[in-house]
Amino acid sequence: MDSASTRPILDDGETPPRAVLLTDAEALARYLDSRLKQTATAPDATFPMEGWPALPLTSVPPRLAAVLAPLYARNGEPYLIFTRRASDLSKHSGEISFPGGSRDAEDASLAQTALRESYEELGLPRERVRVLGAMPTVFSVVSNYLVTPYVGWLGEGLPTLRPQAS
Repeated sequence: MDSASTRPILDDGETPPRAVLLTDAEALARYLDSRLKQTATAPDATFPMEGWPALPLTSVPPRLAAVLAPLYARNGEPYLIFTRRASDLSKHSGEISFPGGSRDAEDASLAQTALRESYEELGLPRERVRVLGAMPTVFSVVSNYLVTPYVGWLGEGLPTLRPQAS
């Protein structure tokens, strides 16, 4: 973001310095809301996706998935919720991750996938999350997934969560 034309302009007309973004949750949420809406290009279409670079494919097209990076404020400072997968799982055991998973047929969008999975995994109510936008989609060669991360704003205070045992 070297050029003034690519820097998001916030309420006061200025892009806050990094030190402000790391200590002022509301400023960070406004910044991300501004920036992510400019760059959201989640693959809601079926594969192959026009305009995407060639992917190293197996005979099976990649599946679509989404995760949620839930941000909240505590005493005005930004915090991010991560999950730790159960240690007895056969895949990805003990890994630190964001809540998320595969897109289901009933999901209207990948943002809805991220919200559904966050509710299933953490008990995070959808109505508590304001989706700020999508980050760039990444391809996982190991799992053959196209994963779109979404940033969600929860506001002040950590909501009551009910993590899934697995």
